[in-house]
Amino acid sequence: AKTQGELQILSNSLRLKILVYPQKYALTMSSTQGIRLSAQYEKANGLGQYSANKGNIEYSASSGRLLTWDNAGGKITEKGTRAEFPSGTPAYWSPLNMVSQFSTNKQSEIPISITVSQNGTKVAEKRVIIHFDGSTFFTVEPSVDVIITDSLQLLSPNADTIDEAVSRAVKSQGKSYLAGEVVTEGHIILDSEEKDGQVKVYTIASIGWFGFENGIFTTVSGSGAIPTVMTFSQNESGAYVLLQYQEPQDGALYSGSLKKMFPQKLWPEALTEGKQYSELVIQKEEQAAAYLKSIGRDAKVSAGYVERKLVDINVEASNKLFAELTKHNSFLNSCPYWIGSRELVENGVRYIYKTTQSKTADGYDLIIFQKNKEDGSIVTESKFKIVGNEPQLID
Repeated sequence: AKTQGELQILSNSLRLKILVYPQKYALTMSSTQGIRLSAQYEKANGLGQYSANKGNIEYSASSGRLLTWDNAGGKITEKGTRAEFPSGTPAYWSPLNMVSQFSTNKQSEIPISITVSQNGTKVAEKRVIIHFDGSTFFTVEPSVDVIITDSLQLLSPNADTIDEAVSRAVKSQGKSYLAGEVVTEGHIILDSEEKDGQVKVYTIASIGWFGFENGIFTTVSGSGAIPTVMTFSQNESGAYVLLQYQEPQDGALYSGSLKKMFPQKLWPEALTEGKQYSELVIQKEEQAAAYLKSIGRDAKVSAGYVERKLVDINVEASNKLFAELTKHNSFLNSCPYWIGSRELVENGVRYIYKTTQSKTADGYDLIIFQKNKEDGSIVTESKFKIVGNEPQLID
């Protein structure tokens, strides 16, 4: 920074987070009009609360188009390569009308500058980088301040109590797992100690992403019961801020690393964490049920295994259909690999993906993939006739 003003902008920019979804985008994706960008600027009051502050957010792309999209009415408005939105209003970037530019079979990089202005003065700025693979996909480069999430609002990672701080810290680890509709957690605090202004908490913790499979709200990804040590400090307002999140090492190093993390008096409980898992499951299921209540949905909640009936076709054909073809087809990849359904919420809209099996008129196995709206109307459909070991796409 060459001036005090530039230094202040650099300092302010540490409080600017960019929420992005989806990370990988292609023009063939019908669920979204582009990559959504939502800038979240933290209040400068030490409370760590993210919200839509007064002021404007300016987006500037080197190529492609910036859009606004009304999910309810479906109205899309193009804004060109530079656009300004009120803080809290998401923008969408799309290669719309730029197909020829991105069809050169060359990889390229598209930077998007994001600037926060208040009272006409720039106060913070960040940059998002989108990589084009030279063929189909545009992929956002993640970083500390560029967060891949379907949420439109970044919640504060800080809490007023140790129990809430532990809960938020465990949920924050959910970004390392396959995302579902809502992330839940279970934790048991074995002990805690305070020293030099820091609080170290010894826990057994578990993460669980829940989503709908075959109509059951179930775990789509997560962890078992993991002995975990978390260290917090307190900011000026007394809220707890996570400093360190530590889990044991895997494999042969597990026991030794755990004993270094936990005091000896806790070894018996930490080394038999499997016995605590049922309690953690109850906590996760209660949080999942509370989420369903909040959206007015009545369904069975079960963290356990949901029975999946696989398609009954030639093994080689099945591998081609569910392993090879899905690599470059986001629609097929979203459909279940079993006969049944799964639900995904995309940009605030719920879709039901289905996989069914039947017979063609001439007796061949027929696998049908569908993406439906909640009212049952079909958004996308693909049908594959299985001829020997070859899945053949048909009208």
